[in-house]
Amino acid sequence: MDYNSIWNEICFHINRNRDSSERDFQKAVEFLFEKLGWSAYKGEIVTGKIIPVGAAHSLKPDVIINADGKDIIVVELKKPSVALSDRNADQLMSYMRQLKIDFGILLGETMQFYCESNKGIVKIKDIPFTMRSDEGAELIALLSKDGYLFDALNQYCADRLCDMEDLQETKRQINMLCSEIGASIVSGLLKDKLLKELSANVVSSIMDEIEINVSLKNRATSQRNPLCESSLIGNDGAPNKFITYKTNNFTDDSISKREAVSLCTANGINIGRSPTFASLNKNGATYWANPSISLLANDWWLLLNDKKKKEVHIFLIPANSITKNQIVLRPDLPNLIDFQIKYGNNCFECQRSKIKFASWLVKTIPY
Repeated sequence: MDYNSIWNEICFHINRNRDSSERDFQKAVEFLFEKLGWSAYKGEIVTGKIIPVGAAHSLKPDVIINADGKDIIVVELKKPSVALSDRNADQLMSYMRQLKIDFGILLGETMQFYCESNKGIVKIKDIPFTMRSDEGAELIALLSKDGYLFDALNQYCADRLCDMEDLQETKRQINMLCSEIGASIVSGLLKDKLLKELSANVVSSIMDEIEINVSLKNRATSQRNPLCESSLIGNDGAPNKFITYKTNNFTDDSISKREAVSLCTANGINIGRSPTFASLNKNGATYWANPSISLLANDWWLLLNDKKKKEVHIFLIPANSITKNQIVLRPDLPNLIDFQIKYGNNCFECQRSKIKFASWLVKTIPY
């Protein structure tokens, strides 16, 4: 099978049925599983199965995939026009536990794939319905009737869990290195190297004269305009304040976090060294970020970069204005906030937590 073509067809049908009724959407999904080789006629695609829970309750999953008389995948459907929520995920996980199924799919605005692991049920993948997605094609290949093997799908989940753990450890180490501890480590390494080549007095003098900081790379490349940059500096050598300006010194499409911070400073707004910076995603539909939950206990600066209008929205969320119970965290990285704001939402409402950030808007600055 050409799973890349099948994935593109899945995206076409999902997006075409984005605003259809739930019943029509379910029919479209049943058709897609037929495309993957499963047959409703043979009882492999089961819809509306009622699962008794106790004497007075029952569950009714939208779709169950059955292979050789055994339920192997349960699917919960939500209209693509409605944002998926933690409640939807909880519902899917309750089906998985009740049916003792290792794999589950939450299907709506994205395709979320869940599996049973030694840490409980974990979300392994969250794949948008965009054409030519290698991730999408890889997953549906494993979910197809021809490609389905429990061991292969289990290995896929194990590999993704390892990737998630590696990412979490990478972020933890980066955060450590970008702190005072990291600067101290680098300083110590430099001092040790210099002592192998120079006298202790010279090394001591050098270390007294320099300051070492570790920061994230600025991946956005830009061609600076020296004249424009010099205009930001006053006669006393300090930044000019309360200047609003437009320049062409930024990249064609956007500005980086560092440039956004400089823009704030030039307009008399001191936001500190560690604001949360979120640019519109590639589709230009959502501001997305995963800031640390520890930010809630401090004054939290948030910068949203509108690449379409070439302006930055600046927010200051005072310490403890948002509680941990109000915010939605990433299930795979529970120390990070799942932050998404849909473009064009004047309330700046987070799609995950439903918190409106508009009341904390300090200023919008063009660039």
